[in-house]
Amino acid sequence: MANESGYRPGYEIAAERILEMIIEQELRVGDRLPTEMEIAAHFGLSRSVTREAIKMLVAMGRISAQRGRGLFVGAGTPSHQQSLLAGHQFVPGRMEHVDQLLRFRSVQEEFAAREAAEKATPPDLKVLEQALADGKEAALAGDIKAWDDSDSRFHLGIAKASGNLFILSALETVRQLQGQVVVLALHGGTGGSLDQAQRDHEEILAAIKSGDPELAATRANAHLRHTIDGYRGEIEHLLATARA
Repeated sequence: MANESGYRPGYEIAAERILEMIIEQELRVGDRLPTEMEIAAHFGLSRSVTREAIKMLVAMGRISAQRGRGLFVGAGTPSHQQSLLAGHQFVPGRMEHVDQLLRFRSVQEEFAAREAAEKATPPDLKVLEQALADGKEAALAGDIKAWDDSDSRFHLGIAKASGNLFILSALETVRQLQGQVVVLALHGGTGGSLDQAQRDHEEILAAIKSGDPELAATRANAHLRHTIDGYRGEIEHLLATARA
């Protein structure tokens, strides 16, 4: 039940202000934070309130307290928890895991494309158009590295255009895990046809530019189905070759 009085303990407010400081200063995981005393002085807080706020943030994983070294920005989850999205227990060469990863990405991509069709601004569209143009040039040249860069800018550009920071963050993480599949399972392969992927991108962007959310989502889903099929085919081929 919500607290109808609106009262919030001082340490909760302090914890929120510390998080805002971390975000405003663009601190990254592992960056050193001021000492407890410095934080208290900076925000005009008592040492006891500051200490409780830090304890709360340590329990959340947002701050790491290292004995004898100080306070550091945490990874966002308590250290004893192992997150699949952090790569724990993910096996890049196991098709079951790859399939689950890409299906999870498909849900995100559909949502992002649907939202982008409604919310994309002219600057957002410019980013997507440039990524598409660069992808076309890279595909024609057979430059996998350049195409992968354009592919990343295209998909993350759609996520950004959706206006949902959680979708953008999740997609960045999923693409990092997908990169492990490319390196460790596909040995640098493409996981499908660059030409097909480029055509998919063109269709997705056309739907976004037309302002049709459902068409954009449908085309994003089709693109991920092609990606799943491409990865499955290439992994199975490599496994068959290894057994031969």
